[in-house]
Amino acid sequence: MKVMLNTNSLYSSQNKKTAQKPLFKGNPYEYATGKLADGFAALAKNPKMVNFIDGIAKHNVISTLAATTGVVNSAFYMYNTAKSKKIEPEHKKPLIINMGLVTAMATAGALLLDKIVDTKIEQYQKFFELRNPNMDPKVLKACKGGIRGGATLLIFTLVYRYASPVIATPLANKAYNYFFGKKEAKKVA
Repeated sequence: MKVMLNTNSLYSSQNKKTAQKPLFKGNPYEYATGKLADGFAALAKNPKMVNFIDGIAKHNVISTLAATTGVVNSAFYMYNTAKSKKIEPEHKKPLIINMGLVTAMATAGALLLDKIVDTKIEQYQKFFELRNPNMDPKVLKACKGGIRGGATLLIFTLVYRYASPVIATPLANKAYNYFFGKKEAKKVA
């Protein structure tokens, strides 16, 4: 399979305005996947990177660190929201509940999704191995660990930043109204 993309100037050498379209011959997905695999191979040839990634991959540290970082950051946000003088008191409780639900859902969801996509990541690792047959086995092992770690970080990022806030915000509003809505209504009346 050959994919060709002309990334030179859109204009010819005589500076005529004859635009050239990129020429794709083959499947662009396969081209992009191949380039990604080649990039990982080039990055992971450094011996220090090999040892570092090998150690992290062996102990599944990345998902633990991502979950811990998310929980600690969220705890600081909740604490700062509670202590803030700029936020009105009636808005603090819903914000804290929202952040707590987002954190719980994001951590559980990301850990679950990370386990679910394991087979797809293993398929990509096999593709990477086939794409780089002459690579040193130790470097190849480190590359596979790097692929796994990168996928874990991508999953955690997407779940923490995009999926869980969309799902948790309406639930947080319902939880606030259930626990504090009656008390707030009595204060107003």
